[in-house]
Amino acid sequence: MADLVLRNLSRSFPSGGGVFDISITVQSGEFLVLLGPSGCGKTTLLRLIAGLEFPDSGEIQIGGVKEAANKTHRESIAMVFQNFALYPHMTLFQNIAFPLRLRHVAREETERRVKESAAKAGLTVDLKRFPRELSGGERQRVALARALVREPEIILMDEALASLDAQLRSSLRLELKEFQRRTGRTFVYVTHDQVEALALADRLVVMRKGRVEQVGGPQEIFDCPQSEFVAAFVGNPPMNVFLAEKASTSGSLTVDGVDFKIKPAEGSPAEIRVGIRPNDLSTEEGQGRGSIEVVVESVQFSGATYIVYAKLGKSPICAELPRRVEVGARLKLFFDTARVHLFDPSTGKRIEPA
Repeated sequence: MADLVLRNLSRSFPSGGGVFDISITVQSGEFLVLLGPSGCGKTTLLRLIAGLEFPDSGEIQIGGVKEAANKTHRESIAMVFQNFALYPHMTLFQNIAFPLRLRHVAREETERRVKESAAKAGLTVDLKRFPRELSGGERQRVALARALVREPEIILMDEALASLDAQLRSSLRLELKEFQRRTGRTFVYVTHDQVEALALADRLVVMRKGRVEQVGGPQEIFDCPQSEFVAAFVGNPPMNVFLAEKASTSGSLTVDGVDFKIKPAEGSPAEIRVGIRPNDLSTEEGQGRGSIEVVVESVQFSGATYIVYAKLGKSPICAELPRRVEVGARLKLFFDTARVHLFDPSTGKRIEPA
């Protein structure tokens, strides 16, 4: 397998969208996930890697060879689309073999590679059947087998599980990750589903408006978001974020008059955005923990926990708790001050506490 290097890659469109000055290195055998809201440039970046779009500036290297000088660039990359793009009039065998047919591969070699690819993709149905006879999950496996039959070094997947139901999506995620570990293939996977991203990624690239906001491991991005956008986008329920002011006497941050007992670093702005994840709020008191009083407005049962929506003064707040609480109750919530996140309101960038 080969490394994939994107260096200062840009592609703009008349609408104002595109990707701008993106530099990423994908290691051989890595599962890299591009995560971000619709329209942030994820698919554009994937199409640039695939050679379906051409950059205005910057370069792409595969295995240390520039794309422009690499005649086998398209041969080393396979792409799996959201709609599977299967030919309805062809059998499964013919669909999988189609890339080999275009390259005039010998019949015996084609049969061997189709059977191997189908097995690797976990496809156990009769290959003489047609796509209309398959479930969504089976069609997804056919699309993956068709990508594998070319024996690519890099596999690109664009929202490839988005059209499947939640239970099937969850099981296929496990299969896909296991397949990647087993074969050592390099994956670049596009999604706007953060659950999918956190489950699949060796590394995450969080994108916004055509630019990279943060690159890192799933746990790193969840625990230490480098911008307010990343903090709010990654995590479900989303992070609570409040506008806080420095107390004139202590220098501690207060929200609606409630002292959070956190001091920002010297030189920080007078107003700071304070973030706390709902699962970092608890009804259990502990030594050195901060506390706030809230009024419960509504409660939702998620299956394993209760999502509590409340008010901290005039500000809405959400907590994820292990037990049910009553609507209208005054509730004392505790939090570890080390798990609180600070952001500059003017730039959105992370600020470290004192």
